[in-house]
Amino acid sequence: MILSDFFDYLKANPKYAILLILIIVLSVYQQYVNEALKNPQKKEKPLRPKLPITPQKKATGIIFGRMGRKVMYSPIEDEGHVICIAGSGGGKAFGVCIPSIRSACQDPKKCTCF
Repeated sequence: MILSDFFDYLKANPKYAILLILIIVLSVYQQYVNEALKNPQKKEKPLRPKLPITPQKKATGIIFGRMGRKVMYSPIEDEGHVICIAGSGGGKAFGVCIPSIRSACQDPKKCTCF
């Protein structure tokens, strides 16, 4: 009887119903945060590929950038995908495609350029 009166009161006053729901959600969240602080789990770092850095003449593969006089590249033997996005005149061909093709064609044993 008391519980049905309580629900009737909440139906008549939806602001109090929303407030009650908010209090319940916040208390559940507080319990979750307290558990997370008591038992911190070691977060795994995202995997980043380790790209070799060598002089440009020794690089054979897709060149990703320069560090001084050396370049970072992905060797031809490695698997993976590459996407290069830039606007018109952004240097996609000049900065990525042409150097990668030139580096791949330096060693004819590893690949063939058509």
